[in-house]
Amino acid sequence: MFLYYSCLFSLVYAVVETIYRKIASNTVTTFGQTVITFIWAPVIVYHFNYFDYWSSIVLFPLNIWLCELICGGFMLYFYNKRYWFYNDNLSFFNGLISIYFTIYWVLLGYIINIFLTY
Repeated sequence: MFLYYSCLFSLVYAVVETIYRKIASNTVTTFGQTVITFIWAPVIVYHFNYFDYWSSIVLFPLNIWLCELICGGFMLYFYNKRYWFYNDNLSFFNGLISIYFTIYWVLLGYIINIFLTY
């Protein structure tokens, strides 16, 4: 079942992120970001199975930031490769996370929670 969610989440991520990037900066998402989403998908599913309905939605940004810190930090430390860089006043940890996108992560958490519930 985790393989199904990994494939589905990484595909949806790649499409949504590419659309967003095309509109915002005329670029596309990277293969590395899609692979990280594929790997992190079981953690996302576990997150929604562990917490109650509203807590899982409100705490979902922490899940995303943890993914960005662990995966982004790993790639930066071991391979000197950066798949994303947040360059705004609300970014932290050397541009690995940004709280600017919190409302988007909460909205995404709500959508994923509905998807996993039904």
